[in-house]
Amino acid sequence: PTFHGHIAVGSGLSYEVALSWTPTTYPIQFTEQGLPNGTVWTVTVNGTAHTSNLSGITVPEVNGSYPYSFGPVAGFISPSGGTLRIQGQARTVTAVFDPFNFTLTLIETGLPSGSSWWFNISGGPSQFSDRTGLQFGVPNGTYQYTATSVTPGYHPLNGSFTVRGSNLTLSLSFTAVRYTVEFVAVGLAPGASWSVDLNGTTSTTHGTTLTFSET
Repeated sequence: PTFHGHIAVGSGLSYEVALSWTPTTYPIQFTEQGLPNGTVWTVTVNGTAHTSNLSGITVPEVNGSYPYSFGPVAGFISPSGGTLRIQGQARTVTAVFDPFNFTLTLIETGLPSGSSWWFNISGGPSQFSDRTGLQFGVPNGTYQYTATSVTPGYHPLNGSFTVRGSNLTLSLSFTAVRYTVEFVAVGLAPGASWSVDLNGTTSTTHGTTLTFSET
């Protein structure tokens, strides 16, 4: 604002003087937490948007009350806004962006009915199920996983999956471990025919060994 007035000087003379004051501003420091480095985010203060790809945004304001809010960031839950009051000093606001979880659905096949199994994401907690299906939340990213059966005799599973802004279904196909069973004939004449019946399967040979693959 500009103020006008008069100054009296000797001999009855007076001069008009204009004085200008600049309002003092105080910084509001907004600091984000939870976003990957370089992520663009926005805070709107009193209707004016301020955007940055750094962790901090500074907004100078004079004394008064100012509403603020945070814009959306893909894959994250934006923090709540509010109203900030400036009273002759700087203010700080920490904005925590939490990753948005998408639903990961696991479908298990290959295990006997009622079998239990574990699913583990590298660096994360293990998930347990005694059903063919399992669901839990996972944020955007690429993950390594292992799946193991509580019931012995099944190969563990290993792999990776990527969540890109939507729910994901992953199929887990367990296969039984197979073992070699070998029968060796001793005392038969060379070239003699002999047979073995194992678990309902009959095999015949003229050699000295018979081999089966069983679970």
